[in-house]
Amino acid sequence: LTARALNGSGTGPASTLIVNLDTVSPTLTTSSASNLVTQTATLQGTASDADSGLDRVDVSADGGYVWMPATITGTNWSLTWAAPLGDQNTSYPMMARAIDRAGNVTTQPFTVTVDDVAPSSFQPVIFNIPIGTHIQGIQTLIMTWTQPIDNSGVVTTLASINQVSDTLPATVASGTTLNASLNLDGQWFAHLAAVDRVGNRPVPLVAAVQM
Repeated sequence: LTARALNGSGTGPASTLIVNLDTVSPTLTTSSASNLVTQTATLQGTASDADSGLDRVDVSADGGYVWMPATITGTNWSLTWAAPLGDQNTSYPMMARAIDRAGNVTTQPFTVTVDDVAPSSFQPVIFNIPIGTHIQGIQTLIMTWTQPIDNSGVVTTLASINQVSDTLPATVASGTTLNASLNLDGQWFAHLAAVDRVGNRPVPLVAAVQM
């Protein structure tokens, strides 16, 4: 575009104004570090615009009603988002948008599932030898429990019977029963723990028998 300011005689210097036309929307990708989180999610991706340049990236956790500004470093964007407490396998309709300096917008929907509720307890837990009992001779302790449940549908049970009171069991139980031979003097402890697919755990169960 050329602009000219005229004086009374109809002459004047001319000025040239360069206008860049940008009708192309920015590029945008989303790549959440994990789409299944306990409460806090690191949302991230890339965004760029080769024409007018990238202005900003925003993220919405409610389908586009409220937007939160993301941090941009080069072509990468990121946002740390904390979900409300008490969600059990709750999906949030996330959305990212990139806006260039010309106002062109690119949006990208994705989903984050939040679970910060531990599985249910093991109750009832049944022992063939009453807990707290003093026994003589080698006997077999049989522990039977109710399989915990979780809204995600995935619960792993960990169980062990040993002579260490503060054991955090790491052996995956294949069913709902565990047997162990009590073949050494001293206290024996039965341990049960559960973990869902995100890592939430209820309070582990510990019970003792004395030989």
